[in-house]
Amino acid sequence: MEKKKSLSERKREAILNAAVSVFQESGFQGASMDRIAERAQVSKRTVYNHFTSKEALFIEITEQVWRKAMDATEFPYQSDAPLAPQLTAIAEQELELLGSEGYIAMARMVLAEYMLSPDLARQAMQKMQENEGGTKRWLKAAMADKRLIKVDPEFAATQFMSQIKAFAFWPQIVGHAPNPTQAERREIVAAAVEMFLGRYGKSE
Repeated sequence: MEKKKSLSERKREAILNAAVSVFQESGFQGASMDRIAERAQVSKRTVYNHFTSKEALFIEITEQVWRKAMDATEFPYQSDAPLAPQLTAIAEQELELLGSEGYIAMARMVLAEYMLSPDLARQAMQKMQENEGGTKRWLKAAMADKRLIKVDPEFAATQFMSQIKAFAFWPQIVGHAPNPTQAERREIVAAAVEMFLGRYGKSE
């Protein structure tokens, strides 16, 4: 059973949701802790009890975006199963995240603030780089199992995910394009997996 959230946890969640909403409306510079407290229906003191500054709030939101991205690509490597279906599952999980309600809006807000504040971007990137993504872990396991050629797993993971995001992330971020249809998603995934294994796969 799912653990019931405490009052403090519920308030923290409300503050984060309010901050995302206010940042989207006014940008980081235009947002205020007073407005965030009002939107979350808590006192300003409660906001500061959870987050010491507006910058700390933004970093936490950035980490949420990153954690969701990491969770989406988490897939256990299976040494006794073909690689293509495993890579397909990872890509489909990523597409599921990119099509989820609110994720693109949150990511768009975060990226917009990166453009305006290099210091915020640097702080966020430092924290994000402390974590290792699920795709990278899967690739390292497949390479260790000698089923993929040995390359930099970070480079290969970025390359694979870029083939997905080129069609299902960046068009939505930059041009507010619609989420790909189911048929388009199948085509995106199939092409990405085929190209990736054509470059890095070994004969099975």
